[in-house]
Amino acid sequence: MMTPADRSAGDTVRAFLAALGEGERSDLAEYLAEDAEYRGTGIQRPTIGAEPIARLLGMLYAGTGTTAEVVTVEARDGVVFSERRDHLRSGEALRIQAVATVAERRITSWADVDPDDPVRPGRLLGRPAANDTRGRGWRPTSALN
Repeated sequence: MMTPADRSAGDTVRAFLAALGEGERSDLAEYLAEDAEYRGTGIQRPTIGAEPIARLLGMLYAGTGTTAEVVTVEARDGVVFSERRDHLRSGEALRIQAVATVAERRITSWADVDPDDPVRPGRLLGRPAANDTRGRGWRPTSALN
C-alpha cells in the first residue's frame, strides 16, 4: 500500500477519487490541505477547509447514492487534470473534469467542470436551466430529474 510520503500529485488525486468512488467519504479529508478550496460545478462560492469539503462531498455523493469512476488523471508540476464519470442513482452518468493543485501530497485547490452542461448540477439541485421552456417557477418533483 502506498503511504502519503510516496504519493505524487497525480497519485494523490487518484487516491482521492478512488476514495470518493468507493464510498470512503470519511477518508477524503486526509488527501486535502487544511485550507484547501473546493469549487464544484455550478457552485459560485468555494468551500474552504479539509473537513468542510469532506462533509460536503459526503453529503453530495453518499446522500444521493452517486459513485465516481476515474477516467484519466494527468499531472504536471503539482497541477492535476482529471476526468471522471459520476454515476447517479437515476442511471445518468455525468462527465466531470477537474483541475486540482497539489502541494506536499495534499490537494490545495479543486475545481470541477461539467464540460457537457455547466448548469446541469443546478438542475439536479432543483433549479431550472436558464433555457427551460416549462415556465417560471417550475421545479422537478425529484432532485434527480
